[in-house]
Amino acid sequence: MDSDSAYRPRSWMWKFLRNLSQVLDSRISQLDDREQSALAAASVVGVAFDAALAARPVEWPPSKFEEVCETLVRNDKCISRAELHKYPDGTVVRKYTFKHVLYRRALYERQGPIRLAHSHRVVYEALERLHPAGARQAIALQLLEHLAGCGEWRKAVECLREGLVIVRTRFGYGMGLRFSSRRRACQTSTTGRAGRR
Repeated sequence: MDSDSAYRPRSWMWKFLRNLSQVLDSRISQLDDREQSALAAASVVGVAFDAALAARPVEWPPSKFEEVCETLVRNDKCISRAELHKYPDGTVVRKYTFKHVLYRRALYERQGPIRLAHSHRVVYEALERLHPAGARQAIALQLLEHLAGCGEWRKAVECLREGLVIVRTRFGYGMGLRFSSRRRACQTSTTGRAGRR
C-alpha cells in the first residue's frame, strides 16, 4: 500500500456518492416548480433559514414563502421546522432547516453563478435592513458569506476587519489570528480579481 492510497477515494465511495447524488436529484425533481424555487432560494441563505430572508431572492411575500415551507414540512419533504426567531425590529419568524446539508448543497449547486450572485446580494441587503449597524456582530459570518457569494470582496474584507477587532476583544489574540487568516484569503481574492480586469 503506497502512501498516496490513503488519500485516494475508493471506487465504492465514488459509486456511493454518485448514487446519493442521483437519489437527491430524484427527490428534488419530484417537487413542483414553486417548491423547488423556494428551496433553491433557501439554500442560498443557509442550512437554517426563514421566510423573511429566503423569500427575497424569489421576490415573494414572506407569507407565501412560509406557506410553501409549511406544505413541505407537512409532506415530510427536505426541510423541518425549527425555533422561532425574533429580529431586532421585533419581527418574529419561523426558522426552518434542511433535513440534511446534502439537500442544501444539491439545491445550491443546481443554480448558475449569475443567479447565485444575485441571490447572495439580495440576502446580504436584506440582512443589512433587518439588523441595524450596531446589531450586526452576531451575523458577521453570514454577512461575510453573502458578500463573498456576490463577489463584493472589498466589503467582505472590511467586514472581516471589523470582525477581527470584535474577536480579538472578546476571545483574545489566538482567535484573532485565525480570523485574520480568513481576511487575508479575501484580500488575496480581491487583489487577484483586480489584477485580471
